[in-house]
Amino acid sequence: MDEREIEEIIKSIPEAEPRSQLEPYRELILRLRRQGRPYRLIQALLEKKFGVKVAIMTIDPATVDSVLKWAGALQSRTDYLIVKNAVNNPSSFDVWEQAPRAEHFRTTLKPHVIEMEYHHPTVEFPARNHGLTVGRIAARQHEVAEFNQFTVVIRAQAYRRHMYAEFDRVKEILLP
Repeated sequence: MDEREIEEIIKSIPEAEPRSQLEPYRELILRLRRQGRPYRLIQALLEKKFGVKVAIMTIDPATVDSVLKWAGALQSRTDYLIVKNAVNNPSSFDVWEQAPRAEHFRTTLKPHVIEMEYHHPTVEFPARNHGLTVGRIAARQHEVAEFNQFTVVIRAQAYRRHMYAEFDRVKEILLP
């Protein structure tokens, strides 16, 4: 796959909300990695479309390893935004917080770090099944009766407030 093909892929992706924009890239990234393409080519593709590099980290040690591999390739050529995504309650990020390689990354490259809190299963799983975002649930912009319960709406509004507060802390790298 050459740069012309990558450009064609970028042009073919419709403008939409950011999460749905990333979906077409997933298969491309996997294909490029299976072909042994360098991280810099994959990162260039993502940077060309989005302009910011974001690493999503869960409690799975493989996510930490992935971040450190990207950092090894990119070094100080970028700002880093690490999203600690809590997938259970409580979530422990011990590998990220205690591994010597991760500590070296944090002290050397000084990534911005934000946290996304755990979403209760009464919100998370039904939202996925109905294709709803936390924002739509919080704003009651849907027609799904189970999400109109007071506790679900309040919980979604709290998630949204927390998420906005975290994004506000790193707005200097998210906004042009």
